[in-house]
Amino acid sequence: MNKMNTKKAQIFSMDLVFGIIIFILILLLFLGFFLFGSITKNIKTYDYEMDYLFMNMEKNVGQLNDAMIFIHGSRIDAARLRTFTNAYEDKSIDDFVIGYVGAARGIGLDPAAYDVCLYFTDNDASIISLAPSGIKYLGNVTEGTCNSVINQGKNPCDGYEEAISMFKPVLMDVGNSDINRIVQMNLVVCKK
Repeated sequence: MNKMNTKKAQIFSMDLVFGIIIFILILLLFLGFFLFGSITKNIKTYDYEMDYLFMNMEKNVGQLNDAMIFIHGSRIDAARLRTFTNAYEDKSIDDFVIGYVGAARGIGLDPAAYDVCLYFTDNDASIISLAPSGIKYLGNVTEGTCNSVINQGKNPCDGYEEAISMFKPVLMDVGNSDINRIVQMNLVVCKK
């Protein structure tokens, strides 16, 4: 009988120890989520309209003459992209991405408050040249063209309040279905 009481006492004390350990773990998890939850609330969020940058860019590029309309949905026409690049190689593309061109309506943000860089990356993460001149990045930032700033190894958004990087997978249509490929269209938006 004495052995039976000892076993019951050992079982009871083990259950009590496990119960206390589980209670402490749950309490620590709850406190951890509560504390980390309040920390993440302090992280800045970008403007809601930023979700529409790619759509806005397509709408604005559509206002140009046919030879420069390089984007349609998720398809990039490589020849038209070269024509667009040659025309806007050293100019700002902020109006296309943030503002509006011609009869298109923008997304409600002021292009003067943002600078934008556009570039494309291949599957191996290499930057795709946009024109025979070797330009890889379109747009202007405070320090000059995106192409010159990034090629110098500098951050294009250095000195800005915020930097937002967005990407969209697109089909790079080079006119031959055997060598068309999926690439990544990248936008870097620097908020002044």
